[in-house]
Amino acid sequence: MCFGDGGAGAALEASRAENARVAAEVKAAEAARQANIRGGQAAIDANFAQFDPTYYDTYKTSFTDAYNPQIDTQFAEARGKAIAALSDRGVLDSSIGGNSLGKLTNMYGNARTEIAGKAGDAVNALKSRVNASKSDLYALNTGATDPDQIANLARGGAQSVLPQQSLSALGDIFAGALAPIMTAGKANIYGSTPMFGTTRSSNFGVAPIAGSGSSTLIP
Repeated sequence: MCFGDGGAGAALEASRAENARVAAEVKAAEAARQANIRGGQAAIDANFAQFDPTYYDTYKTSFTDAYNPQIDTQFAEARGKAIAALSDRGVLDSSIGGNSLGKLTNMYGNARTEIAGKAGDAVNALKSRVNASKSDLYALNTGATDPDQIANLARGGAQSVLPQQSLSALGDIFAGALAPIMTAGKANIYGSTPMFGTTRSSNFGVAPIAGSGSSTLIP
């Protein structure tokens, strides 16, 4: 007597259907996950889009624009005082006067150069903060299920890396070099004691006026 295998065939078809349903659900879930990731990444990119080359150039310019006028003003005042003091002592047109004013001019150039370097450092630091914040958000986004949550985090992240609105004021850059000009008597000017010692520090750092030491122009 021969029996049909209808029951086994139906069970096999049911198993295949279930497997297909599960696979479809897995595929749909992965598609939704990828869509959420793309949505989250788009939100991250949109919130950080402001940090483009133009933004960094503008930030660098704003940094130098904040400090260079202070340097210019301090230099003009220091030079004016030095000229008056040297003129009063009758040495303005001498080598002493030329050397004294030359040192102030060198300090002026060094100060502006330092500000340019610090502006570059500030831009690089900002870029590092931006890139680190974006990397953290990208990593978080890979496991997120809510693009709106990522968007909120991205807005907060972009705000948190913005540079501070105010910058500290400069100290008195030329005071160290100007002091001996203002206080030295004629005996010092014509005597053996140099007006500017070789180890005198500039007022924008602990380094000598000319040297390889680091300075602290900005407090």
